[in-house]
Amino acid sequence: MSTLHMKNIIPYPCVKFGQRKNLEALKNGEVFFSTLKTFINDSTDYRGDPDEGASYIDPSKVDIKVDGKSLFHDLGVPFPSSVRMTHVDDEKVHIFSCCALRKEVWIGTKSLRICDEVKHEMMKFGSYALVFDINELLDNLSEVSSENNIGYIADYVVYKDKPNDYSPVTFSSDSPYNCFFVKDTSYRFQNEYRIVIDGKTQPLKSNRKNGYLLRTKPLTSAHIFESSVLLNTAKIIIEDD
Repeated sequence: MSTLHMKNIIPYPCVKFGQRKNLEALKNGEVFFSTLKTFINDSTDYRGDPDEGASYIDPSKVDIKVDGKSLFHDLGVPFPSSVRMTHVDDEKVHIFSCCALRKEVWIGTKSLRICDEVKHEMMKFGSYALVFDINELLDNLSEVSSENNIGYIADYVVYKDKPNDYSPVTFSSDSPYNCFFVKDTSYRFQNEYRIVIDGKTQPLKSNRKNGYLLRTKPLTSAHIFESSVLLNTAKIIIEDD
């Protein structure tokens, strides 16, 4: 994987929800990337997603030929109702995820607050929340990625009706890892921003159970709040000129 890093392009703060001890570790520079398999096998309705990394193809665009004849067009075999595509060893890819506080999160006019759907969804992830500058984290990752022979790609997650919408999703770069940045609309209130890491010359192996721990510099502009306090009291105030 080649490194994709563009400095200071994310205008929104990000939030990582979870246990306080894990957020303290992140604040101190310990960035944990979970394997895709962790999310695929998770049984919860908010963190778990059996379709992580999967793409759906229009069944009418698929054909199977035997002895030069199409099973569907020539022999009358019914088209499959759904065609799902994954890649070998996808479940070993390592991902860091967080919530981006971009405009979709807020409602109101002069005084904006976090919408109730986002509050309800993000409270499921843990009692504490670390607010941080994602640009600083990306800068820190860039400093240590070369010495660890690691590349990364970072972007917002795009939400679509995954099983039924076959239209392609356009990203800023043409990468084989783009499939990890598409999720079903049922997860849209998570407003996720992701970082995917992998080895530059060979697949990255986990160095911890269910993931990879990468040590970087501490985050200097990060703050921990109780999740309920952050979600219920955060406001954007727009003052009149």
